[in-house]
Amino acid sequence: MWLLTSSGIISIVQHRENPNLMVVRASSEKALREFVPYAYSRTAKRKPVKRLPWRISLPRQTVRVLVHAQFNAVAYDNFPNTIRDDQYHNVFMELYRMTDALKAERKESVA
Repeated sequence: MWLLTSSGIISIVQHRENPNLMVVRASSEKALREFVPYAYSRTAKRKPVKRLPWRISLPRQTVRVLVHAQFNAVAYDNFPNTIRDDQYHNVFMELYRMTDALKAERKESVA
C-alpha cells in the first residue's frame, strides 16, 4: 500500500520473514519521522537502495493505528497545497497528470 503524505511517499508491505510485522518505507527521512514519530529515533534505518530508503519494521497492529491517525489528521481541502517540498510536489503533480491521462485513455477505449 502506498500513502501520499504532505511530507513524502510511504509504502507499507508485509515483512518477508515475519507476517506479524509490516515494513514501512519512506521517500524521505522527514516522511518516516512524521509517520512514526515515537519509534523513529530508535529503530529507523536508511538502506542503500534507490527508492524509499528510509525503513522501519513494526507490528501490524501498530501500523494500523498509524494509518488511522493519518486519516484522522486530514484537515485540508486540497492535498497538493500541503506539499512544501518542490521536488516532491512536482512528482505528485506528474502522477496526478498521469491519472488524468489514464482516465482519458480508458474512456476512449470503452467508446
